[in-house]
Amino acid sequence: MFTVNADQMMRRLNITINNYYDEEDLKSICYMIDREITRLDEGFIAAIDVRGMRVLEQKWTRYMKRIQSVMMEHRVSKIATLVDNVILKMQLQRLGNETGSTDITRQFNDEDEWRMFISTPPKMDKPHSSMF
Repeated sequence: MFTVNADQMMRRLNITINNYYDEEDLKSICYMIDREITRLDEGFIAAIDVRGMRVLEQKWTRYMKRIQSVMMEHRVSKIATLVDNVILKMQLQRLGNETGSTDITRQFNDEDEWRMFISTPPKMDKPHSSMF
């Protein structure tokens, strides 16, 4: 199951991806993100929960990189990803280096820390931050 929801009141893009996926599923997820992200003003926070996500295709990094790039283009202020395995966490960190999002991207294993991070307004010295 996956969900993508733009919460305009909270200025947050909520993404949950927690199942097995093939390339067609990843295309659908990217389409939904593209659609929902346009409902948010710049400076939004991306709250991503990928606990339980397993990908059946080796091409998944291309889609995750695309998702991060689209968020950067729409001037996301923070990207917080909740993960449940070390390999995925390391892959997402590498993708952050490739997309230039390391200053605003963090991965979490602890749900409480993740929730605290997404509920805290971004710092104004970050390159993709905007005034709230």
